[in-house]
Amino acid sequence: MHTTTIDTHTSSVEFDFVKGHIAATMTLIQAITDGLRHEMTQNPDVVIFGEDVGRNGGVFRATDGLQSEFGE
Repeated sequence: MHTTTIDTHTSSVEFDFVKGHIAATMTLIQAITDGLRHEMTQNPDVVIFGEDVGRNGGVFRATDGLQSEFGE
């Protein structure tokens, strides 16, 4: 197995190369942020509502960087 680290917008994510497949190793919060970013990139109608999801990314930082990237 070979592991490499790639820096993303908010943190680094490790990728493992196992038997010709690439598997990302990330925390749950990184996965949530990545999923939100992916959907917001693909569909301009996606909006995040809720308490504590603004500029600072919320208490768990799940939306960290999304407001600066996609606007208010």
